[in-house]
Amino acid sequence: MNNKASILIFIVLAVKTYDAVAVFVADCGGDLNTPSGTFWSPSYVTPNNGQNNESCEWRITGALDEKIVLNITDIDIEKSPNCDLNYVELRDGHWDDSPFLAKFCGRDGQKAVTSTANKMYVSYVYNNRGQHRGFSADYEVICGDHLYVGNQTQLTSPGYPDQYPHNKKCIWKIEVRETKRAALTFQFFDLEQTNGCLSDYLEIRDGLTEDSDLIGVFCNSTTPGDIIATSNYLFVKFVSDGSERRGGFAATIINDYDECATMNNECAQVCIDTISGYQCACDPGFKLLSNGKDCEVDCGGFLNATTGRIESPPFAAAYPLNATCIWEIVTKPQNRITLNFTSFDLGESCDTDKLEIFSNVSDPLNTPSDYCGSASPNDTMELQEVLCGGAVPDPISSESNVMRIVLNYDLGVRKPGFALDFAAALDGCAINNGNCRHECRNSTKSTTCLCHGGFDLQNNTNDCYDEYNYKYEIASPYGQIFSPNYPKNYPINIECDWLFTTTPGHRINLTFLSFKTEVLDPVYIYDGPSSSSRVITHISGSLSYIQPLISTKNELFAVFGSDGSRAYTGFNAQHSTICGGNINFNTTEERYIYSHVDFGYSTYDHNTSCEWIIRTSSDYYVVLSFLTFHLEDSTDCASDFVEIFDGKNATAPSFGKFCGTDVSKPARICSTGESVMVRFVSDGDGAQEGFSLVYKVMEKSSDFF
Repeated sequence: MNNKASILIFIVLAVKTYDAVAVFVADCGGDLNTPSGTFWSPSYVTPNNGQNNESCEWRITGALDEKIVLNITDIDIEKSPNCDLNYVELRDGHWDDSPFLAKFCGRDGQKAVTSTANKMYVSYVYNNRGQHRGFSADYEVICGDHLYVGNQTQLTSPGYPDQYPHNKKCIWKIEVRETKRAALTFQFFDLEQTNGCLSDYLEIRDGLTEDSDLIGVFCNSTTPGDIIATSNYLFVKFVSDGSERRGGFAATIINDYDECATMNNECAQVCIDTISGYQCACDPGFKLLSNGKDCEVDCGGFLNATTGRIESPPFAAAYPLNATCIWEIVTKPQNRITLNFTSFDLGESCDTDKLEIFSNVSDPLNTPSDYCGSASPNDTMELQEVLCGGAVPDPISSESNVMRIVLNYDLGVRKPGFALDFAAALDGCAINNGNCRHECRNSTKSTTCLCHGGFDLQNNTNDCYDEYNYKYEIASPYGQIFSPNYPKNYPINIECDWLFTTTPGHRINLTFLSFKTEVLDPVYIYDGPSSSSRVITHISGSLSYIQPLISTKNELFAVFGSDGSRAYTGFNAQHSTICGGNINFNTTEERYIYSHVDFGYSTYDHNTSCEWIIRTSSDYYVVLSFLTFHLEDSTDCASDFVEIFDGKNATAPSFGKFCGTDVSKPARICSTGESVMVRFVSDGDGAQEGFSLVYKVMEKSSDFF
């Protein structure tokens, strides 16, 4: 096989292996139709093959809306005046009489040349008298353009209305008339579905360069709204990767006239420019009238948000005195709202101008008709603060998740008013006492645990212990306990006790890792908060294995006592939490269940399966309500869900299976009998904040049953 045949075989393999970049070596010329590639003169590869005269033609073709960029990467051709004898010539088309682009010879030709359309003609003439090598070149088919738009024109993705190709990068620099603003309005938009626009996307910037201010990055199938530049320039970049292809986009480039920049609008306060028109709006504290142009004073409103700003109506415009403005802030249950005043100046007398702060103190379950029908909850607002004068008040925190702010003006002298920022945050102390064993102190961003007199805070910052009396009170969900001096011998004639408390709706698992005591030195485990609770077991001696001990509620008590005889190394045990369990009670006090032990601080665990069975006596029924609800959303709740059964197991009728967010959480639920089962299941991904619910029992009445 000769050298030329070897080269041709290599070409075929390269084309089959690399779809995006094809490498061509033709005998002399050829048609090049791939997105990019490399080609060269025959003499460049085999300079001593005996060919003294070479005349070759290559025709490069792209799609209709593309251009060709060619780079001479290496050139060694005998130089002649005007390159008349030996040369590489580029033309803007497919023929030797197409418009001239460039001509190279000698050793000077390494620069990029771009066609004006989707075709380029490359001719090579060389007599090889001086054993020169010839040339090599790279080309790339690109899309995009610098568009000068006098009125309007279409802008579409490559290949539209067909699907756009893989691995494209298109840049359009759009310029409209100098007295206008460049604008885009989309008729169609369908790019690859992706999170964060990491695959295929359309990027639009307010200017002509890639470092101009970003207007937006768009992907998926949501059609962008109208785009209006601040000048007569727009920069548009489209990028596709090598995965999925979609329909692309179609938009119209428009010369937009800014009506708001002139007096040719009838807006009383704020003018918002739109494509081929404008809209009127109002300053803060005002609302737009039905004529769409004029404004009137507006204050108060319902704010279902975690952060925001409230300002009294502006005094620059004529607004009615003797007015009352009411704002009501509502956030998630177990959140608390904090008001931070940034300015404050009302009348000196609270009998005239004043600001009143109320908090909701209603009971979520103590409602008319026990709220097992269509009744609404009580709405009890309690006055918390009355403010007036000119001093900026200290921050004010609500006593619940609802806060009402009432501003009253009389007919007297106008004052600047007030401005405040509000923020809602989880009240960490409201959930299992903030995992604190004794006292929980709440602040805006965190909680702090404190211990009662005689107790010290342990290193985990949750638990308390009395070092001198060997008393430990433990609220942390995970950890270890030891007998005194472990692994050395414990003292004689001592008594130690540990009180474990965890999140309501969860149980405590105590597992001994090592155990060696004198036979008369036992450890008693109680299913509750004290030694008067039911005994789970008592153990002593030298034991190699002890079955894990699990409480039925969220409290467990352990006592260890030694007599005056022999002492041993004692024990080492781990404590943790388990969700679910049987809950038996007949009192009407409220109790809580949380989806996971770290609710409020982290998302719930993957691959969870928990069941809570709430039982009461036959004279009562169970009523429960979800305070917060945020699970992974899925079709038919096939991933993470809560299901509630009207009985003690899954064979009872189901109230429903629920997932998603607060919008889809179940309403107040009342059992028809004396038991309810709550089942919570999570899969291996998509963990969310979880849920919290409050429940109580109520005496059956003839009105309900």
